[in-house]
Amino acid sequence: MPKDQSNSPAPGSLVEKVSKWLETEGYPLEFRAANVLWRNGFHSRQGVYVQEEDGRPKREIDVLATMTHELRDAGLLRVAMIIECKWSGDKPWVVFTSPTTSLGPAACVSQTISSLLGESIIWMVAGDEQLHDLQIFSTPEEGGFGGRQAFCKGNDLFYSAVQGAIGNCKAYVDEYDLRHKEGAIPRFGVLAFPVVLIEGELIRAYYDADADNVLLEPVPYVRCHWKGSPQWNHFATLDVVSMNAFPIFAERRAQECKLLLDKLAEPFRQILKFNESGNPADLIVTKGSRGVTGLPRLLHRIKESQKVKP
Repeated sequence: MPKDQSNSPAPGSLVEKVSKWLETEGYPLEFRAANVLWRNGFHSRQGVYVQEEDGRPKREIDVLATMTHELRDAGLLRVAMIIECKWSGDKPWVVFTSPTTSLGPAACVSQTISSLLGESIIWMVAGDEQLHDLQIFSTPEEGGFGGRQAFCKGNDLFYSAVQGAIGNCKAYVDEYDLRHKEGAIPRFGVLAFPVVLIEGELIRAYYDADADNVLLEPVPYVRCHWKGSPQWNHFATLDVVSMNAFPIFAERRAQECKLLLDKLAEPFRQILKFNESGNPADLIVTKGSRGVTGLPRLLHRIKESQKVKP
């Protein structure tokens, strides 16, 4: 008789029990997410580790997806999505939104988690209206400010997942800044976007003043503007996405990342020229309220270094 070609484990077997355990731990979700991202043109990897500056144990990134633009003899631009995967098949996630949780479009762009060079580049283009039209920089009328896993007491899985994704983004971009010599212009302009991906239902909860009640709406994803990260002092914009919606989300994100990388190349060249000339006129800075004061760290450093030149 021919062998059974089915990959399904026998009911009640040890393999079936392990399979169910793996599912609830989120490991198959990581594989599926990495595959979706790879099929949309990202370089995707699982189990990447990054080191925080304070010497604590390394942090694990569930799924890292990157797109890269290399500038000949200049350096490298990179956009990364850092995915935190959570299985929640039996407990929906509820994200709370409010009109008081909002961010201007230029501020959303400018406050992207980024490396030293990336921070200056994205600051320069923050007022670009073409970027404001992208989903990657969208600013909904009601942004997410918190959430919970329904029917769950004890550990706040929503909070830990959000903090983990943002902390991983910051540690990831910081590693690039360790690669350049002190006083030299960094050659790695890196932006990182945190995503929490769930296997399960996602519900938006919002207050309806007319009904004087909290209403619930099933949604494919929710955008959050998060101010509670100890690693990132600005707003961290993060997406909570259900796996059912992730293929469409990833397809659009891939299209937008390619456009974004194209937008970043010219400001990079301008910063290199500014470093040589010391002339601020070499920088084209778009107009817009960025939600932060003063120059980015790198541009400020270049400006100050020009003052001490003979």
